[in-house]
Amino acid sequence: MTWTIRRPSPRGQTHTSTFLRYLVLLMCLKAGALAYTLQQRTMAREIPSGCDTPATVTTFPLSAQRVYVWFYVTGVATTDAFHYEWVSPQGSVRASGVWSREQGTRCYWAWITKDYLGQVTGNWAVRVSANGTSLFTLSFRIATVNEACPIQELSPTSSYIGQLLGSDCLSTDVLSYGSETYARRYLVRVPTVGVLRLDLLSSAFDSYLYLLRSDGVMLDSDDDGGDGTNARIVLPIEPGDYLIVATSYHSGSTGSFQLRSTFQNPGNCGVSNLLPNESLTSALNSGDCPLTVFLPDNNSGSLARQFRLVVSRPGFLTIDLESEFDTYLYLMTSRYRVIDENDDGGDGLNSRIRRRMEAGIYYIVATSYRSDTTGPFTLQTRFDSGSDTVSLFLHGLNSDADAWRAFNRNEMGGQCERITSATISRDEPIARTPCYLYDFDEKTVSGIRWGRGDGSTYAELGTEVGKAVDWIRLRHDIRTLVLVGHSRGGLAARAYLQSLPTRLPFRTGLVTIGTPHLGSPFGRTRWWLNAHKREPRDEDCELVHSSWLKFIFSPSTGHLATSHGSDQRPQRSLVSEAIWALNDGAPMLRNVDLFGELRSKLMTFGENVSGFPFYLDASTLAKCLTNSDSEQTELLNYIKSNLPDSWLSEGDGIVAFESQQLLNVPGAPRGMTVWYIDLKQRTSHVDETSRTSSIKAILDKVSSELDSAADPFGVAPLSSTNSIETPSEEQSRMEEDQRFRMQEAIGSLRLRHGDSFAREFSRAEDLAIRGDFPRLFELGAEILPERASPSDESTQIAVRLLTLSKTKKGVAKILATISRESGWDVESARRIGADLALAADESSLQVLRTVLYSADPHDLIADTAAEALLSARSGNGVRLFLEYVATLTEPSAIRVTADRLARTGSTRSTAALRKLLPTMKFVSEDARLAVEHIAADLEGNLQVKSTHRP
Repeated sequence: MTWTIRRPSPRGQTHTSTFLRYLVLLMCLKAGALAYTLQQRTMAREIPSGCDTPATVTTFPLSAQRVYVWFYVTGVATTDAFHYEWVSPQGSVRASGVWSREQGTRCYWAWITKDYLGQVTGNWAVRVSANGTSLFTLSFRIATVNEACPIQELSPTSSYIGQLLGSDCLSTDVLSYGSETYARRYLVRVPTVGVLRLDLLSSAFDSYLYLLRSDGVMLDSDDDGGDGTNARIVLPIEPGDYLIVATSYHSGSTGSFQLRSTFQNPGNCGVSNLLPNESLTSALNSGDCPLTVFLPDNNSGSLARQFRLVVSRPGFLTIDLESEFDTYLYLMTSRYRVIDENDDGGDGLNSRIRRRMEAGIYYIVATSYRSDTTGPFTLQTRFDSGSDTVSLFLHGLNSDADAWRAFNRNEMGGQCERITSATISRDEPIARTPCYLYDFDEKTVSGIRWGRGDGSTYAELGTEVGKAVDWIRLRHDIRTLVLVGHSRGGLAARAYLQSLPTRLPFRTGLVTIGTPHLGSPFGRTRWWLNAHKREPRDEDCELVHSSWLKFIFSPSTGHLATSHGSDQRPQRSLVSEAIWALNDGAPMLRNVDLFGELRSKLMTFGENVSGFPFYLDASTLAKCLTNSDSEQTELLNYIKSNLPDSWLSEGDGIVAFESQQLLNVPGAPRGMTVWYIDLKQRTSHVDETSRTSSIKAILDKVSSELDSAADPFGVAPLSSTNSIETPSEEQSRMEEDQRFRMQEAIGSLRLRHGDSFAREFSRAEDLAIRGDFPRLFELGAEILPERASPSDESTQIAVRLLTLSKTKKGVAKILATISRESGWDVESARRIGADLALAADESSLQVLRTVLYSADPHDLIADTAAEALLSARSGNGVRLFLEYVATLTEPSAIRVTADRLARTGSTRSTAALRKLLPTMKFVSEDARLAVEHIAADLEGNLQVKSTHRP
């Protein structure tokens, strides 16, 4: 047979590993009277296309997947036969084969795999014969990785010119997670704690860098972190030996490169100690270290001073840097990794950082926004260990967080803070408190704008609660969380708890007030109407306007759970999967698809829906919804089936008080404490939250019992005040947390999209375990369909993976997708922009900036890029956006930009805008004035918000 080998496929796709090039020997032979002539022969790592000569290799590492032999013959006759044998160092033949008879000019190749090589080092040989006569023998060596792929030592600060060759080892030879790209290895010995910057520059190929510990554990990798397609790694680092692997993004790439290494030791700059609660005065002087000592890729020209801070236990830290000059503030780990930064988060041009801290050692770097600035400054720290017990209050249908106003005022001293999804996504500066009042999202469904959560599905309500809980977890050292839900809010809490794949890492309590855990006859009525394809009309129910009936029967129906879509008589077998999943184990809930009650006496329903007649009973309402007496009887019997009589005769027509007890929370975290409030007094449902003393009493009881209970979750005690993590422990924890969050996000994707992408999710989870962000980009790009759409499942998965990849290419790929395809609306684009902001690093922000400059200001792609920049965690996103504002001249473009700025509603955007005004070079004075008005409007809005803040 003729041996033909596929070229390795592009990086990121599955392909066979190869071992590349060998010594090329040119030899022309005439084998007796035979017609063929041997032109070339060689050992190689891979086989090129056609009959091109592969690069010659004489030594292969033990990790090599295959070793190739190749030769080129002219004048071959169909009677010629070629045979090969692979011979071990001991002289035994480990593998053999025969090429089929061909004619003309031919190139032949064969390989021996790692399995046949058997981890045997030494001098091997391959023997090739023609027609039973020896044609040639080639020797090659199998050696250790260090012998076959030598390591060259470099100084921590150096510049080296090198070249990738076809004879070099592959990255798969030296990395367990590499790809089939040529690679060179280098050793750097770091003498002390500091910051290492590596740049791999090449005009011949798209460069790629890996940095590993001496034991082979990968610390970081990068594709395009530098300029263009150049790779860059900037990493705070400890003393020790480190391996650098210089390679390419695409397989088969060769050419020259420059590897630059720069090491800075911030310890040489001097350091002052700072307590968690302290205020001190210092100054930036001309003799201070440049900021590049701490941040080698920062070319601002600013001077900097550093301060050492020891945090003994988890809590919240506020850092204020104030001066007459424009300040800039960095917070770094003990290994000088930046974990937060700020420009104008304080008053005026002063800087402020506020974030949750773990126990450990940190460095604060005080610097300036502009270069070569000197002068005195004040640095102040305030530390609060936070509340151990936190409560989250969830309102019900046709309501909002104001439902808890009396409770907050009378029992909580007004300290509960109101939060929304916008609060959470933008991380607005809300005071930290032991209780929060959540407002569910408004939503437009079928052209109707529903109130807070009224148009959402069970899953969507639970997702909202989950995001609120995650936000609280970032702000508090939670020991006990109590979810308090009124009416539908209790079911929203259940939807969240029952969706969790694992328990929460703290004690969890649930208090429900007037929540219909055992079902709702109201929902049965709506189901009956759906099954008969019946909609209430004015002519059917002249006593009740159809708009009120549609309100009663329509909000959340088909949205709180998936639509039944059945025209059969109601029966449990038709209940949607979402309802079964939510209510498994609570039989009556299996028939609920709307929160509320239809009672024989709608006594005080008007307190919830103004204008609804109080005197209607179930029989009257059923009569106007049905076409005959038999249908009316059928509906009433269906409503009342298997329900206690008290459900139909007591209460206010919304929720039966007897149905409040939560009998079971299937799938909820183990050990969760559940209570209910017994309000059998004749209290209107909408007034239940005003029974503040009862609610506070049961809340205190739940909190107290949870706090005094044994640790069923194995929660570790709070850190001792004398316990401080070492830098290595701190770094390991941060890396583990990053991998965990990555796995958690991918796990959520798998739950949401089922098994249709099982193979892709398995690969993603494997990458998450390794923390390999760049490979996530490749997977996301592979899944992204050619015609992407926001409603398409594969698009949703691909965009999320590209976001998680935290790579500049990932950001660019997403933005290109939105700009290229149709079907993307503003809401989808802004949501993706907000996701990008959470994942974007500084290089990604530059991509967003480039997109913004090249796009039409009115286009959707500009909206996405603007949202990402304005929502970015660091102040640089806002600064880049405002620099873009300074280039605008067209009035409508300035106006749409003003709207985007107004969405941030933050002091940092207005302060940065004011800062840029003096340097703006507008074509027209009108444009300049328009931007000044933007700043004035924003400042006015902020003052109004401050004035009316609860």
